[in-house]
Amino acid sequence: MSRPQPLPPVRGLEPCSLTAWEGRVAAVVQLQGCNFHCPDCPVPHLVPQVFEGGTIPIESVLDAIHRRRRWLDAVVIAGGEPTLHGGLRELVRLVREIGLRVRLHTNGSQPEMLRTILETGEVASVSMSVRGPLDPTYAVAVGARVRLAAIYESVELLLR
Repeated sequence: MSRPQPLPPVRGLEPCSLTAWEGRVAAVVQLQGCNFHCPDCPVPHLVPQVFEGGTIPIESVLDAIHRRRRWLDAVVIAGGEPTLHGGLRELVRLVREIGLRVRLHTNGSQPEMLRTILETGEVASVSMSVRGPLDPTYAVAVGARVRLAAIYESVELLLR
């Protein structure tokens, strides 16, 4: 019997975005922690795995989304890097219970978690940032050591 994973640490909530998912009105939930340190990261405050300023209680996030559900089409779960969190599946399930579609935004570094999320069928869309050519210079583009095979595997999963 597996132990339930804690829900991921939510660090940001954009209650209404017209650009996070083309053609949809979406809330954006931003999770803390990323395994990349991209020099051009648009959200560098989300990179550290632990943030001493605290997080937003998940109940508050879900309540804000629930109150806006009539005007929202979807929720985008982004980061940081969402696939670093074991409780991601539970977060997706909670959003789906509100009746909204879910898009996952990932860097593709965790194909095992990506596969698990895709197999649930609860994610309607996945967007993946590829920061440069998939060759040894990719580590420079993401500011960290990277398993290129993992990035390729994630791309192949999404193409299927």
